[in-house]
Order: sequence, then C-alpha cells, then structure tokens
Amino acid sequence: IVFDFEMDKDQNLIEVIRLLAELSAFIVADVTNAHAVLQELQAIVPQLSTPVVPIICGKGYPDATFAALRAYPWVLPLRRCSSLSMLTSDLDRWVIEPANEKRRHLQDGRREVEVVAEPRAPARA
Repeated sequence: IVFDFEMDKDQNLIEVIRLLAELSAFIVADVTNAHAVLQELQAIVPQLSTPVVPIICGKGYPDATFAALRAYPWVLPLRRCSSLSMLTSDLDRWVIEPANEKRRHLQDGRREVEVVAEPRAPARA
C-alpha cells in the first residue's frame, strides 16, 4: 500500500501503519533517504513478526538506525537496486519470493512451538 491519502486529525499514523502491517503477508519498505520510514519500522517491527523487505535505490545508504532492525529475524537483508525499472522487472524473484519464503518459515516455526507447547496427558499406570 502506498500512502497517498489525508489522515483524519484524530488518527495516529503509526497505529494505521501497524494495523495495515498486521493485515499484510509482508512489507516492502523503501529506505532510500527515508528517515520517516525507518522511524515507522522501528515502531512496528519489534511488535510484529511480519516479514519486511527493505529496498534502497541508487548508491545511497540507509540511516544508521536500520542496523538495529536487522536484529529481527523477519527483516530480510537489504535489497539494493540501481533503478526502479530494475526493481519492477524482477520483483517476483527479488522481493516477493524471498518475502513469502520468510513468511512460510516463520509460520512453520510458530507451528513447531505450538506443538511443543501442547500439554501432555498424564501417563496411566
């Protein structure tokens, strides 16, 4: 979702972004000169396990705060593209497939934890 709408004055942008992130299979975040995007990611990444695919176009570097986000296993390695046309020409292989793979991996991990955490019936003598 590209944010291109006016917010109601009573809405909190971070709350809206968090709600949308909860509904998403994964998040693609353009961190090219995007200090505000990194602030939003800092607010939602620790609370959600939604895969995040960070991208950066050109020769720029992400804000130093990006390094802290990489500590979360659902944040994929930074994807660097030379241009928007390069990104869109190979979007499936370069962004969507890795994000879906990470989502499946996270879901499988949760299933394993759920199975391990189930109580066992007491043994009968």
